[in-house]
Amino acid sequence: MRTRTAKKTLFTLSPLVACASMFFAQAAFAHGYLSEPPSRNLLCSSKSGKIENFNCGSVTYEPQSVEGKQGFPAAGAPDGEIASGGVTQFSELNEQAVDRWKINDIKPGAQQFKWTFTAPHVTKEFKYYLTKQGWNPNAKLTREQFDLTPFCTVDGGMKKADEIGPHNCTIPSDKKGHHVMLTTWHVGDTAGMFYNVADLNITGDDGGTDPGKPNWSNVGSIAPTMDLKVGDKVSNRVFKSGGEVPSMKTTVTIGSAQQGERNMWPMLLAKEINRTQAANLIAGVERDGRVEPALGKNDVFSKNTSGIVRTETTIDHQPEGGIDEGFSISNNGEFKIQNGKATAKFFLKFNHAKDTNVTVKVYDASNSLVGSKSATMRMQGDVNVDIANAKAGNHTAVATSQIEGGTLKQETTTFKLTGESGGGEGAQCQAEWKQGTAYTGGAKVQHNGRTYEARWWTQDEVPGNPASTGADHTGKVWKDLGACSK
Repeated sequence: MRTRTAKKTLFTLSPLVACASMFFAQAAFAHGYLSEPPSRNLLCSSKSGKIENFNCGSVTYEPQSVEGKQGFPAAGAPDGEIASGGVTQFSELNEQAVDRWKINDIKPGAQQFKWTFTAPHVTKEFKYYLTKQGWNPNAKLTREQFDLTPFCTVDGGMKKADEIGPHNCTIPSDKKGHHVMLTTWHVGDTAGMFYNVADLNITGDDGGTDPGKPNWSNVGSIAPTMDLKVGDKVSNRVFKSGGEVPSMKTTVTIGSAQQGERNMWPMLLAKEINRTQAANLIAGVERDGRVEPALGKNDVFSKNTSGIVRTETTIDHQPEGGIDEGFSISNNGEFKIQNGKATAKFFLKFNHAKDTNVTVKVYDASNSLVGSKSATMRMQGDVNVDIANAKAGNHTAVATSQIEGGTLKQETTTFKLTGESGGGEGAQCQAEWKQGTAYTGGAKVQHNGRTYEARWWTQDEVPGNPASTGADHTGKVWKDLGACSK
């Protein structure tokens, strides 16, 4: 198996919004993130354009939501949890080591910091802090690690955050090298405060931290995504504008458990790239103007004249000898809908006796994901998938299985749901959706003869539009509850 790595100042509030407490915002609003320079949480997400941070947990899908309690530094997020704002679901952001996160170069002096807002709050202020000179990048982020006098404060004047404009700040001249910058966004309409940290390399005035040699550019990274087993192969593949260049591929075969450790093999691959491709590529971690292979994540740089536009890490897993990793899935063919809900039951049988990670996803006739269940199983057993807002008709179940270090296997089965269509109360006709109206999570509206429910705060996102409407776990705000019936 291979693994690769609108702005409106006036709008009409619906009755649901008007009656809601202002403190619903943490759960209902989408919020914002520091985008210039990019924050740690943003670089975990494809919203940055290119994912640079890996193994980030749920912040990968919602970098805009790192909202904790107000009061920093006297109160607010506790020491060791500053990067996550004290929010448990974003705890991966709190991991702190010199090579854990993508570090971005920035010059000292005048800057224009920018935030991206998905639904801006009115704002009291933004404050920017930097770690102390000589801080320990391998120790957790605490108040002791930071200069607690902000080097920049932006008065929000209780305006909407996107009306304030870029933040004109000056990075102090006595700050040099690797630092973490903390930004706190003190909102004015909730009890929350947003915490974003950015991992920075503050260069000299000449910007001089070229990666070992002049005229080289970052074209990829080797991320420590998983542990590998003996016999697995990991490769760095090279691409120019016309496609892949097979002759520049570099491969390392894992020879021991120690070599397969997730922080070890990226360093081994970086060393091999430097040994075999030194004329055009150099790999490692950039520190003080030098690039050297290191444990954990390594970056790949190409000479600007080489024509290389990107590199990609590919892992080929060595299958375990003599093991049939296949499985079968079956069902009774038909399940009844009761009170708008149904449970589909599947029997899985494996061709081996190893612990197996299993996921079963159920799709309706329109290929919308309507239910999912994951489990760890051995030999055989049942998987029950609950389907809310169930609709009568044909459905498809897609099951995948994978043993530790093995190959992902997939099987598909079909079945029917019979009886009353789902939706219940949710499918009853509601007030017509209106452009410009803000809706909270749980609000139901009618649009083009169908009923929709908002998963979180939304405004001007049209129900039924594929960009904003989808099944659970798709990251889309509107849930289709079915045809409207009085």
